[in-house]
Amino acid sequence: MDAMVAALNSTMNALFGAVDAVFGWMPPWLGLSIISALLGVVLLLLFKWTSPQEKIATVKDRLWGSLHEIRLFQDDLGVLTRAIVRLFRDNFLYFACCSVALIPMIVVVAPVLFQFDAFYGFDPLKKGDVVVLEARLAEGLDPIEDAVELDLPDGALVVEEGPVRCLDTRDVAWRLRVAEEGAHEVTVTVDGQAYAKRIDAESSMRKISPGKYKASASLLDALMFPAEGAFGSADKVDWIKVDHHRRSDMLGMDGDIYPWMIIFCVVGLLFGFAMKGVFNVRL
Repeated sequence: MDAMVAALNSTMNALFGAVDAVFGWMPPWLGLSIISALLGVVLLLLFKWTSPQEKIATVKDRLWGSLHEIRLFQDDLGVLTRAIVRLFRDNFLYFACCSVALIPMIVVVAPVLFQFDAFYGFDPLKKGDVVVLEARLAEGLDPIEDAVELDLPDGALVVEEGPVRCLDTRDVAWRLRVAEEGAHEVTVTVDGQAYAKRIDAESSMRKISPGKYKASASLLDALMFPAEGAFGSADKVDWIKVDHHRRSDMLGMDGDIYPWMIIFCVVGLLFGFAMKGVFNVRL
């Protein structure tokens, strides 16, 4: 599992690194809009190739026929009842036909959304910001008995409090203050084994990673935060993360509502619907 997640994250990081090289010079909302439009076409074609297009056309024709029948024979209870029954049946069939394409679309879209969140979801930290760095030790380790140390780049980050150790959750935490902007690498050492985590405090930083996770300990988190890869199953930490990263606002929208996702959904759907006739896709 760890190897599969590492391979997927590495592939997607390389792919979106190339995408960012093309679109990264643009304002974030513009680059995101163009990528969303292109992805809308890709998903439209994926829907066409993975769904029974002829069956969808047939079922839609029957749905329209049933609707017209209901309008024309409102006074004939028998005809009206049969038309309503067929309408419900064909609605279910239509949903089933469209659902065939959901699994491959989810497989394609989910890793893309995780990359979008890394590129467009967070603002880098600023000088003077205070954050909490947390590390959870692997199963079987003791945050009190086992040696846990934190190494910081000289002068860039300052420990204000910590380490605070929690025996029940195997967590060790430090409160840090950003003294200098930059892409800072911190190291958590557990029993002589060093594990690196980046703290993003550079104004030009494009790809932000709040956390680095072990897939066998937190599969969803390891997939959702791919920027720095994932820890291996034999590593002595389950995750290292930085709290208090601000969500990025875009187009004046509050960052807490994931504005990048609104742009992605609206632009992708509009462009996909606009191109369905060009590619002869039945929706």
